[in-house]
Amino acid sequence: MLEEKGLFAKGGSIIDATIVNVPVQRNKGDENEIIKDNKVPEEWKSQPAKLAQKDVDARWGSKHGTYTFGYKAHVVADNKNKIVRNVIVTAANVHDSNVYGKLLKGDRNTSKGVWADSGYVGSSNPLPEGYREHVCKKGFRGKPLTEFQEKCNMMKLRIRCRIEHVFGWVKGNHELFVRTIGKARAKAKILASFITYNMFRMVALARPKWAQPA
Repeated sequence: MLEEKGLFAKGGSIIDATIVNVPVQRNKGDENEIIKDNKVPEEWKSQPAKLAQKDVDARWGSKHGTYTFGYKAHVVADNKNKIVRNVIVTAANVHDSNVYGKLLKGDRNTSKGVWADSGYVGSSNPLPEGYREHVCKKGFRGKPLTEFQEKCNMMKLRIRCRIEHVFGWVKGNHELFVRTIGKARAKAKILASFITYNMFRMVALARPKWAQPA
């Protein structure tokens, strides 16, 4: 539908991730250890009503130093129209870089440029061949960024930050919060939120040029 309206992916891709909250589970310490091993406590198996209220797929994850319980939406949007092109949903503790290259599977962007923050440096799932990375450099103890590297980071951030508008919409306007149990239902709700965002974005871009948002 988007492509029928002429909204093709253009200007390169912007990749980032955001954690989606779910209600915190009140489990015992030993129960949490079992869940971390991707198993279900034996006691719960004999209590189907209790098990139905336990989300054993969600995990604690950290983003910008803040710990949140839930899932993580890994998102790629095109730079030109800020249309979401792909979303991968994982537990919140999965590092952003683990799905870096997967997000561009089947990508049809007219440009091969990819913008991302420093969390994607040294990814275990690199971009497919032919893409051009514009990933922010990261400083280390005893080896801070040079003035030139900082300026380059600022130029990259001006493009990368455009995806924050997408996250702001789904979490602000759409008030994305998962209250269901399990990854399958959480994924359905998260994907529905980004599809809804694309619909609103399509309508916004259909306005006369002078009335279009940035």
